[in-house]
Amino acid sequence: MINTRLKPVTTGLIGAVGLGVALLGMPEGAKASNIQAGSDYFISPAGFSTFVFNTDELNAQLDLGLPPGLELPIALKGLPIGPGATDTIVERQRDAIFDTDDDGILDVATVTIPIEMVALSLINVAPVNIKGFQYNLLATLAPNTPTLGEMTITHQGQVGQPFDDSGTSQGTFTSFLDVHYQVEFTPINGGPAIGNFFDNLLLTQPGQGLAPAPWSHTPPPNALLVRSDGASQSANCHTLTGDCADDDFFPLSLVLHQKGSPGFPNGHGTIITVPEPSTVLGLIAVGLSSIVGFKGKKEQK
Repeated sequence: MINTRLKPVTTGLIGAVGLGVALLGMPEGAKASNIQAGSDYFISPAGFSTFVFNTDELNAQLDLGLPPGLELPIALKGLPIGPGATDTIVERQRDAIFDTDDDGILDVATVTIPIEMVALSLINVAPVNIKGFQYNLLATLAPNTPTLGEMTITHQGQVGQPFDDSGTSQGTFTSFLDVHYQVEFTPINGGPAIGNFFDNLLLTQPGQGLAPAPWSHTPPPNALLVRSDGASQSANCHTLTGDCADDDFFPLSLVLHQKGSPGFPNGHGTIITVPEPSTVLGLIAVGLSSIVGFKGKKEQK
């Protein structure tokens, strides 16, 4: 069950899983100096996210009468909302400008932009027993409080020098989100109705002691592309056909991190790349389980 201290056991970040390091390649000589605003689409595989619910917090908010002082892990998975199997969507809400005068020279190495999680849909892998009755648990964004944060993107080039975007990675990024969420309890076998559980947590990427995650202007193989003809907040590929735009943004790796939570006592981090079928996004995140050990605050609705 989820606690308002929310200590998910496994972690991954909003920053993502690439399907290998072999990219499609930038056109020779391309000078993708900037990154335009858009959205990133994620999938949470079954069992990859685990919430640890604290019975004291559940009792305080929902008056369930559960045994006090328990922390119970509940495995979650994405409940697709689309496109494709998407269950989580994060908007990058401003262009990242590295070439301030459009002369092909790197003027700024690091840019911070606002981001917002605009969709979330996670459900339990198996039914949850609450006082002898079975329930499904659906985690979505709280309706009245936006989930806002920032992404800091660094370009691999040197300030004052021409851009070189010929490699597989054009730089690195980190991000954080203050996630405001609700959990809806749906009885399966005639149990009593339970109100929604509200909470928030700090979702950060990358984990403690880990290098920032890489990004590219080129999508990984088999990535699900949401296309537009020119500027569009909802797109991750700003062309209608063919190669994506030279100033598009795609995370390239899933970074898992551990902060001494149960099952990960050493607190060390691991970088993992997870292959996925071509029917999914080519980018995978782990929803709300992207942070360990941060204390949330109750947000009664």
